[in-house]
Amino acid sequence: MPGGLNPVFAPPAARLFFALWPPPAARAQLTEWTQTLHAAVGGKPPHPEDLHLTLVFLGSVPAHRLPELRALAAAIPFSSFRLTLARAGCWKRNRVAWCAPEAIAPLLARLVTSLEARLTAEGFAYDRRPFAPHVTLARNARCPETELSGKLIHWPVKNFVLAQSRSAPAGSPRYDVIGSWPELSI
Repeated sequence: MPGGLNPVFAPPAARLFFALWPPPAARAQLTEWTQTLHAAVGGKPPHPEDLHLTLVFLGSVPAHRLPELRALAAAIPFSSFRLTLARAGCWKRNRVAWCAPEAIAPLLARLVTSLEARLTAEGFAYDRRPFAPHVTLARNARCPETELSGKLIHWPVKNFVLAQSRSAPAGSPRYDVIGSWPELSI
């Protein structure tokens, strides 16, 4: 839903995060990479509709604060940029296979810094670990000792979103986009 928040997705509290959501062409390439990687490391791949790059994870946020998040996001200076994903890896401690950019684009770094500064100023709690941009391609992966092969994906970033995590019957989380800035159809 462009810019606004969908009241259907407004429980008393929600697990929220700001993210980049890939456009269809990048999503198709990520899905293909997920399938290739899954053959090498196993695990559980995310649903293709849920592929994303988390900018800032907020965790549980009371529903009454959603309008504040919407206003905060609308005030963030944003410029379109190109994200190039070119490497793959696996974190052994949490068994997550991922793909990532070779370097953090300056406009991506500025977006994350702006979000964190505004969240801090407005009194929102968020995960303060250093930003490690990545797209999760498999959970519970068998992390090999060798490097995983990468693929080149050019992702034109034209917006960022506020998303909600919800439990799914199969056990893997699913995600709903509940706001987009600048306003675009997702």
